[in-house]
Amino acid sequence: QTLANPGDMSIIGNSTPRYSFGFRTSVGWKGFDLDIFMQGVGKRDQWINTTYFLTQYTNEWGGIAEASMDYWSPQNPDAYFPRPLISGSGDIVAVQSRFLQNAAYIRLKQLTFSYTIPSTLTKKAGIERVKLFFSGANLWTGTKMTKISDPELAGPNSYPLYKSLSLGANIDL
Repeated sequence: QTLANPGDMSIIGNSTPRYSFGFRTSVGWKGFDLDIFMQGVGKRDQWINTTYFLTQYTNEWGGIAEASMDYWSPQNPDAYFPRPLISGSGDIVAVQSRFLQNAAYIRLKQLTFSYTIPSTLTKKAGIERVKLFFSGANLWTGTKMTKISDPELAGPNSYPLYKSLSLGANIDL
């Protein structure tokens, strides 16, 4: 195959997102406040290097990812991955559309829910204001991408996505 005659090779996927979006809203009612921030991308593909999925196939000391346990065997003929091999030679599968992932996603990046206690109750205790809150980051992600990778980073060489939960109170004396 050459550039002039690529044979059956063709361009598959596009890792550049066609759409990027974000949404933030804040609403309040009778001392309750809700702040939501969502973000995501649409129409993006990602081919993740198969050695990331198939680490146990490239060497005998590689870690085993749960997602890569769906490999071919006589008992599992419809598996996603080919049969395991220990070769030490790196990739065992050429770039192809079978391992192309839909990397579009929507994520709840930030959520804060709070309640401000009425000042008629707090002033009796000599407190100006008390606001109780719950806050969370990266609480939910909607994606068709395999759970082995974060669709925001869409690659095998990334740290796991952190989630955080906070409970607290702001007290003004």
